[in-house]
Amino acid sequence: MGRGRPKIIFSEFQIRQVEILAGLGLTREQIALVLGVSERTLRRRKADDEALAEAIATGQALAAMQVARTLFDLATKRKI
Repeated sequence: MGRGRPKIIFSEFQIRQVEILAGLGLTREQIALVLGVSERTLRRRKADDEALAEAIATGQALAAMQVARTLFDLATKRKI
């Protein structure tokens, strides 16, 4: 018999959901809660799964881009 729990593998849908949630500015802890896993599990899967790591990074980059765009528009008084 194997030791511990079976390894969780995220579906393509879940990985896309992670990207969206990260893009909304949710923390890894909050994303894990939505997925129904612990933050520790999400962190370990991120280390093992390039697609998951990329989804988190892409979502965070999109969120930062939106904040930068909004700040730029406010600073230059452009209409959004």
